[in-house]
Amino acid sequence: DWPAVDYLEHWRSDLDAAHRYATTTYRDTPQLAVGFSLGGTLLLDYVARTPDHHTVGLALIAPAITLTNRTAALRPLLA
Repeated sequence: DWPAVDYLEHWRSDLDAAHRYATTTYRDTPQLAVGFSLGGTLLLDYVARTPDHHTVGLALIAPAITLTNRTAALRPLLA
């Protein structure tokens, strides 16, 4: 059984907050985003839904880009 909580909105909110913090705290510093596994997939989601982001580059380390119905941890991202 799947948990009753859908974490996708929480993860998106965390990424939004991290971007706001980086933009406010390091205004004159180029921003590079790094994501590992599910974090890489979430970064791709962030870039797709936030066209005005000011990230100069992404480093995706082993991103979870092949999603299947058997990938329980990635359920919130499945169609």
